[in-house]
Amino acid sequence: MRNGMKEHWVGIVCAAALAVAVGCSKKSDTAGASPFDAMTADKTFQTRGEVREISKEGRTAVIRHEEIPGYMPRMTMELNVRNPGELRDIRAGDTVDFRLNVNGQTHWIDEVRKGKADTNPTVATTNPVPAAIGAATSAPVSASATAEALLTVGAEFPDVQLMGEDGRPFRLSELRGNAVALTFVFTRCPLPDFCPRMGQQFKTARRRMQQETGPTNWMFLSVSFDAEYDQPEVLKKYAEGYRGDSLDRWKFCAADAKALGEMSGKVGLTVVADGGGFSHNLRTVVLDPKGRLYQSFNGNLWTATELTESMRRAAGAK
Repeated sequence: MRNGMKEHWVGIVCAAALAVAVGCSKKSDTAGASPFDAMTADKTFQTRGEVREISKEGRTAVIRHEEIPGYMPRMTMELNVRNPGELRDIRAGDTVDFRLNVNGQTHWIDEVRKGKADTNPTVATTNPVPAAIGAATSAPVSASATAEALLTVGAEFPDVQLMGEDGRPFRLSELRGNAVALTFVFTRCPLPDFCPRMGQQFKTARRRMQQETGPTNWMFLSVSFDAEYDQPEVLKKYAEGYRGDSLDRWKFCAADAKALGEMSGKVGLTVVADGGGFSHNLRTVVLDPKGRLYQSFNGNLWTATELTESMRRAAGAK
């Protein structure tokens, strides 16, 4: 994914390597060597897409891929590349056939081959046109964080209205008195190092805070930016996959265009509707009991331990 995703993807290959004890503090001198060489995929999908951008070293490629039935909708994503040599003759605008590999920690693509453009392509060949924030449209929302200054620590977070998984709208101010960890996701995002990782990190952090002695004035909040699709019944089912039957201090909700527009520029969140899916970056914030920004976590390389420690400190902020 693009632009705001850069800080997220700078370390993603290292993060994946660490998961299988492959060091990434120094690049291998072996031509074509990759941390993904040592990995085994749990799932593989043959698909195709249009190349939008290739990183300088060829380790990632932004591809607008077609729908993968039963796995994810058509999206524009910055994908990890196992063998950069396969992209040597590929250029932006080319149609490529490739294999997407996924395991419990990360993903990568391989077997990349230049394909013949379809007469009636499934993958669009034009740039997506974002929907305006707050516009009267049923199209998925798009939000950009480029034109607004980020909130500084101690600044008040926007008191937006969100739609809960129980079908009840609520405002963030209703959670005052609690430290709040808030992350942005959407339920149709399947790659393990994107939205699912946010859910797993929240799951681990919440469990630790439930089990260990410490403050009790805290709340986890997973906010979907795909309000049109992520209706309350969808959110509730999605939540069960992470939270189980315990509703204890973890809410799932959705932000409409207006709410997303009020929050996105404040925290550096970028969400662009693209072909039924989204190009987006990852942002997680911790708010203190007065609704002020306590800490911001960019990308996905933060740990559940770091989040837990931040939440404990924030809960005691005056």
